[in-house]
Amino acid sequence: MPSQAAHNDNFKNESSRRFHQYFYPRVKEREIDSKKFFEDFQISYANPMQFFSGLRYGDRSITLEHIDIAQRKYGVNPNYLFGLTDVATEEGDYVLFDATTTYGDEYRREVGRKLKDIFEKHKVNIAQYAQERLGMTEQNLYKILRGQGRPYWDLVVTVCEDHGESLDVFRTKPLPKGHLLEQVTSLKSMNEILKERLKELEGKK
Repeated sequence: MPSQAAHNDNFKNESSRRFHQYFYPRVKEREIDSKKFFEDFQISYANPMQFFSGLRYGDRSITLEHIDIAQRKYGVNPNYLFGLTDVATEEGDYVLFDATTTYGDEYRREVGRKLKDIFEKHKVNIAQYAQERLGMTEQNLYKILRGQGRPYWDLVVTVCEDHGESLDVFRTKPLPKGHLLEQVTSLKSMNEILKERLKELEGKK
């Protein structure tokens, strides 16, 4: 799945970047019902996907309403959108890689290598596991292991749960926990969103 963010990362703030990073691939790949998504967020462009383009090019940013809807209807942790944690949901839905590499060939190869390592470590019968546990053909699973197919998140979770492996092995470039500069940047992002919301409310008086 190609990344729109890979070469045009001009987001207004960290919250908009993370919102795009979390929702764009899920809407594009139909993991989330796109019609329902745009209705939930009250996005009514002729081409609703322009909303994501606007975020990516810095023409707009998400609002507090967007963050509220993301939490209430999609279970996304506001602290994730504000850049205060790497965990997107209470279920531990991690964003595996940085936005610049998330959907490229290197991403697929890296995840494929790590899945292959798990299978080799536990001496898994690939053909049997693919068909009986993952509901896919042996050929499709081998494509993922070679980095030629998209590794869906639910597949990664299933493999880790089945073999007692931590999801952390799939994470790279984590945010520096407790880093003062990172916290300041995140708070500035939050402050910008609050300012925009305040202007909207003042304009309605």
